[in-house]
Amino acid sequence: MVDNNSCSYEWQERNYRWMWKVDTMQKIKVCMWQMCHNALPARGVLLKRGCNIDPRCLLCANDIETMDHLFIECPITGKVWELAYKHQWIPSNVLSNINHSWLHSFGMLSKVRKPKIL
Repeated sequence: MVDNNSCSYEWQERNYRWMWKVDTMQKIKVCMWQMCHNALPARGVLLKRGCNIDPRCLLCANDIETMDHLFIECPITGKVWELAYKHQWIPSNVLSNINHSWLHSFGMLSKVRKPKIL
């Protein structure tokens, strides 16, 4: 008998290895890992896990706080992405694809390399 949970976990681990190659601080890599495994304590996740909590986003109060809402749909988050692009903290190709999939967009970060300083 095959344990579907272990197969799923192994598949996720293999497909999320890119995040450890992103040129950023370790705590950001850990945060991305938590996002990919739905382990961040977003209010919608906490509600599904049985917490008696208002699931609305604390930033905008427009929708249930999910990973997609926090990192794509929230108007406050959109302003943060715009600032990150403006200050060149992230490349433009990441920002242009963020509306389709934050996971795919973050995966593109693993391909970005800092220029070598001579």
